[in-house]
Amino acid sequence: MKSLRILAVATVTLAIFAVEAEAQKKTSRKTSTRKPTTATKVIAPLDVRTAREKVQTQKDNVTFYIQQLGPIANALETLEPAYVEKRLNRANQAKHEQRKASFVSTVRNIRQELVMLEAEFRTKGALQRYSTSLVGVADIAAESEDLAIAAKFVEANARLRDVEKKLVDALMMLPR
Repeated sequence: MKSLRILAVATVTLAIFAVEAEAQKKTSRKTSTRKPTTATKVIAPLDVRTAREKVQTQKDNVTFYIQQLGPIANALETLEPAYVEKRLNRANQAKHEQRKASFVSTVRNIRQELVMLEAEFRTKGALQRYSTSLVGVADIAAESEDLAIAAKFVEANARLRDVEKKLVDALMMLPR
C-alpha cells in the first residue's frame, strides 16, 4: 500500500509539473511569406528638381545682397540730404553717385534674374503648377528698383526682404 501511495504521489507530482511546463511553452507562429513593405521615396521630376535649385540659388543671392546692401542703404540715405543740398565736396559727391549707381545696378540685376526665373515657371509645363508661389516676385523686385532710383534705399532693401519671403514660400511648395 505504501508503494501504491508513493506511486500515486509521484504521478500527481509529475502531472502538476507537466501542466506547468505545457503552460510555459511558446506557441510557434507561422512565418509569413509576405515581404515587409518598404517605403519608396518619390523623386520629383528632373525639371522640378532643377527649378528648386534655381529658386534656392536666387533666394541665397537675394539674402546675400540684403545683408550686404543693408548698411550701404543706411549710409546712402544718411548722405542723401547733404548730397541734394550740395554740401559734399566733389570727391564725396562722385563717390556718392557711384555708390547710388552701384546700388541701383545690383537691384536691377536681381530683378532681371527673378524675371527669368518667373518666366521659366510660367512657360515650362512641369513647373506651371508651382508658378503661383512665384507670381509677382519680379514685380516686387521692380518696385525695389524704383525705390532705389528714387533714392529710398532702405525701403528698397525692405522690398527685397519681401522677395526673399516669396522665394522661401516657393521653396516650401516645391518637392525635393
